[in-house]
Amino acid sequence: MRKIIFILSFIFSTLIFAQNPESSTLYEKEYYDLLNYIPKNLQTDSIHKLESPILKGGLNTIGSLKLYNGFREDFKLSDNDKKWLENRIDQIATELFVDGKRILISAVGGYSGCPDTMIETFRLKNIEIINLKFCHTCTDSYRDENFIEIFNRKMYSLMKIEPSNGKTN
Repeated sequence: MRKIIFILSFIFSTLIFAQNPESSTLYEKEYYDLLNYIPKNLQTDSIHKLESPILKGGLNTIGSLKLYNGFREDFKLSDNDKKWLENRIDQIATELFVDGKRILISAVGGYSGCPDTMIETFRLKNIEIINLKFCHTCTDSYRDENFIEIFNRKMYSLMKIEPSNGKTN
């Protein structure tokens, strides 16, 4: 009976700790702050009239654009809406750069799982860059390939550096 009570109390204390917002790490907070950061000068696009009712929300963060872009085929977006979405990703990257946020995005996960920290900082060409990692399962990494490619291409262009390759230190 003591063992059962000990095991149950251990399970409940673990669940309570997991739900405690103060138990999240500084890295997690920084990661989600960047995913939900709205650039200061980001303008709403009132020129393009979106055809899809799904895109009526405020697509003004990395997180929201990542989500909608990943499901663009499932949502059956028109070609005009897809083009607008790609332009919006470009626009977000530009405004983040203007706000002083040098961010590159990478896909991690798959069979090996996700790392403990989903954000890290590194230097490239003497520029401090934040690497924001999107965690995937074995089968869903294709959803963000387009987003990552468009966002990183624009950010590399704005930083005026070549993308890193196998020879980059």
